[in-house]
Amino acid sequence: MMSWKNEPLPEGHMFNVDGKQWETSVERRKVRVLVFWSVSCGSCMEALDELNVVYESYAHMTDFAMTGIHRQREMDLTQYVCSQKGVKWPQFYETDSDTEKLLSSKLGIRRIPSIWVVGHEGTILNVQVPVESLQNILDQLLIK
Repeated sequence: MMSWKNEPLPEGHMFNVDGKQWETSVERRKVRVLVFWSVSCGSCMEALDELNVVYESYAHMTDFAMTGIHRQREMDLTQYVCSQKGVKWPQFYETDSDTEKLLSSKLGIRRIPSIWVVGHEGTILNVQVPVESLQNILDQLLIK
């Protein structure tokens, strides 16, 4: 399995519930937190509150973005959970039927939650970040 640290984020695309497409190649000038998660994952649900705090701390910054990525198609349930938990960061779904084309497959995501930090140049800086370490990492990358 490839170690992705210091490698470019692979190309990929996904959609939100409104059909808006997001491609990994856009917004490369931002520090982006990618959160691979699921509503059926207990650890993911526990991490949401802390992830919300992190998001709220940096949401005002133009060079910061946070993106939730779901592999399953439980869009209605995910929207409901996000509404109940106060999740304001964008949520996207991998919809390609060819699993080899999915970003989560390319990156080798096997367990969730899986938090990755991508730098301003589109390079993966941190992989499998513990949620409790995320704020410290972002403090080093972003000027508040």
